[in-house]
Amino acid sequence: MTNESEELKGYQLAGRKIVMYPDLNFAGRLFGGQLMSWIDEVLAAAAMNLMGTKNIVTKKFGEIIFDAPGLLGDVVEIWYRHVKQGVTSLSMD
Repeated sequence: MTNESEELKGYQLAGRKIVMYPDLNFAGRLFGGQLMSWIDEVLAAAAMNLMGTKNIVTKKFGEIIFDAPGLLGDVVEIWYRHVKQGVTSLSMD
């Protein structure tokens, strides 16, 4: 079993969000689409910083696996790893 610091090696914190009432579905769990929106938002900000421009467009989302429900009051951390950068493109994990 690896500890959390080993799993996050090479990754940077992009942002944190608190799960609030408007983010929940009828079962009291975080909407998956809301989580995807948060990921897109905070990673766009990180990409703007890395690329030095505000002209950022999300081309592709990879696989997202929901291992545990987001509950009211949870703090969701979004981490990324800068994988590859070209003149007009950027890949992040």
